[in-house]
Amino acid sequence: MSQGTSSLHTWMPPERSSHGRRPSKKPRNSAYRKVLLLCLLLLKSIARWHPK
Repeated sequence: MSQGTSSLHTWMPPERSSHGRRPSKKPRNSAYRKVLLLCLLLLKSIARWHPK
């Protein structure tokens, strides 16, 4: 779970990222993919709990 939270922290608004940019060991696309998956899961859960 710690890895997921860390990826979320790195994927913050450009303002924050530019503030403290660090060369991540893992490829950036992998973190981006994790964030996308998390977003999709959140959207799915929201749609399930709050149907339009």
